[in-house]
Amino acid sequence: KSNINLTSKMIKQILFCCLISLLLAGDCPGKKNEHKLVTTKPDQVDSVPHGKKFIIRHDDDPLMHLHVAVLNGTAYEMGFAMGKMFKEAIHLFMEALEVFFIDGAFAWEHDIAKWMEDWEGLSNKEKVEMGLNMERFATEHYTPQRFFDELKGIADASGVDYDKLLKFNLFPEMTRAICSIVGIWGNASESGNVFQLRALDYLAEAPFNNLAVAVIYHPTEEGSQHFVNYGWPGMIGTLAAYNGQVGIGERAWNSGDDSHSSPFGQPWMFVLRDAMQFGTNLEDTIDFLYNANRTYDIRVGVGSKSDNSFRAMQYRHTDIALFTDQNYSTPFSDKHPQMDGVFYWYKGGPDECMGDTIKENYGKLTPETIYREVAPLGKTGDTIMAVYDFANDDVYIAMAQNFLPAYNNPVFYMNMTEWWTVTTDEFQERIEI
Repeated sequence: KSNINLTSKMIKQILFCCLISLLLAGDCPGKKNEHKLVTTKPDQVDSVPHGKKFIIRHDDDPLMHLHVAVLNGTAYEMGFAMGKMFKEAIHLFMEALEVFFIDGAFAWEHDIAKWMEDWEGLSNKEKVEMGLNMERFATEHYTPQRFFDELKGIADASGVDYDKLLKFNLFPEMTRAICSIVGIWGNASESGNVFQLRALDYLAEAPFNNLAVAVIYHPTEEGSQHFVNYGWPGMIGTLAAYNGQVGIGERAWNSGDDSHSSPFGQPWMFVLRDAMQFGTNLEDTIDFLYNANRTYDIRVGVGSKSDNSFRAMQYRHTDIALFTDQNYSTPFSDKHPQMDGVFYWYKGGPDECMGDTIKENYGKLTPETIYREVAPLGKTGDTIMAVYDFANDDVYIAMAQNFLPAYNNPVFYMNMTEWWTVTTDEFQERIEI
């Protein structure tokens, strides 16, 4: 009888656990990422002065891959090398952008900047074209010369139109996306080390996603750090980036209130990239962002190796507000609970799934937990999913490809300590503009 009771008790416990699991799973719209981590050795496929090109292939799926560019030199030299190695891809990227954003502007009418909605009598295509011209005028005075030099190098080597390339790099100033930011550190992580998730949610089906590239920069400009930028060939601003000391990511600007935004300033993607090129810890990175000529209202997350911590900020034209694990919300709610060593902004606001997943794994969180559960269960990171492991100098990166969201795609492993040592031919004759 005792054995029967024990068995009955065990069955009840198992059923209870299953019920809880089902309830938790019911709150999560996604599924775990079960793909084998891609650790394939990269193949070098091209080399030019100041640049090398690699491809990391997936052993079991030839359609899944990641291109890597390693660049060294002045801004123009690095741009010229990029344009030479990725000439065809840059042309395809420009064509895809034109079809998707300009010719197809009607398809994303709800994503255009609020100030453009008031231009009556114009089609969305006309609004976009006029908006790009206005953005160029409004930002040109505030943009450091290094960005124009790099774009000029890309245009000269690839043959794309410079003016169009410059304006296409300003698109993020005009569009809205929904993204997630997560920082894990201290008692929340299994090792006590800091990890960061940058999840870009835009559109997994965008026609340019198959052109994804990781660009590793070694600028020779004084004060520069090496850094890796994840995006597409020809797009030089930062959406997701890491330099071994600091990592960065952003979340959508607040489309409901333009009173804290302005088109006049340095484009936010260029500001974030400068923060990676010159930032070494939380203090100087935050100071850099604070002193920048900011434009639009976005949210930014910054992780730091030396601080072993993470900060988030409301980044606006008018001001900056800093957030930690203690002050994101007052009061915290059941949908967004306070946890020491945890900060997150979910793409759609407070989200029980992300909070529950983090809480369930609290004290055991690792980079693998983040890319296998935290992001995919919440279905965030459909375009870029990047996890930075600062202590080990590792990046786990997945990009949208073949119309599939990044969070459900194979994750590529990049040990950046090894990648930082890859050199280019620095001894060629300098290229002059």
